[in-house]
Amino acid sequence: MNDTNLLPGCKRLKIIKIVICILFVSFLIKLNDGFSEVLTINRPVLKIGDSWKYIKTIGINKIEFNYTIENIINNDEYLVKVEDNYKSWKERWNFDLNVIENSNNYFYPYKDIFHFPIKNGYLYTGIDFSLRRKNEFNSRYNEVTTVKSISPETLTVNAGTFDVLKIDLEVRYQGETDSQRIIDNKVIETYWFSPVVGMYVKRHTFDTGRKGLEIMELENFSRSDNKIDN
Repeated sequence: MNDTNLLPGCKRLKIIKIVICILFVSFLIKLNDGFSEVLTINRPVLKIGDSWKYIKTIGINKIEFNYTIENIINNDEYLVKVEDNYKSWKERWNFDLNVIENSNNYFYPYKDIFHFPIKNGYLYTGIDFSLRRKNEFNSRYNEVTTVKSISPETLTVNAGTFDVLKIDLEVRYQGETDSQRIIDNKVIETYWFSPVVGMYVKRHTFDTGRKGLEIMELENFSRSDNKIDN
């Protein structure tokens, strides 16, 4: 048999193998779409002027929220200006972005949610903290956060597509109101946190003591840089 007669068949076989390899690589690339490469998020360094615009949705109601870093206090707190559709106020956050004071509440020592660095699969229970409502002189609530899961995702919102860590947690709160009503409930929350944004790009909040799911989604943001604190 003449070997030259085998060449066209060998070439066709090689071409078929190359095509199969290309298709397989394309399949792997598509398979990887939607999976975040973010495994650890270090504490963001926020700057004066950094800002984030969110839309809060509760049922059919939508409210715009704008957060702007207005000042840095004592090298360990952010003073944050917050505006919604109706009013504006100031909040204080520590450098881990945990709230110390907002429009309605004081938290002691702070509302312990985020522990940086946030890591894929790292679970923790936060410190006990207390809440006092500004309009209820005698009310006091004791709270604690338990993180149930942390996992990487890629998420698309109006502000864009981001690699995030999805944080599922539960905040248990117990206390007594001004009218001496005993409270024992929990808040179930999910945060999708982006190192590029320096904040969450989406948040789900469900308080078992109230009705309805609250959704916050990022519309746009502005940061002076994307420096991350190690």
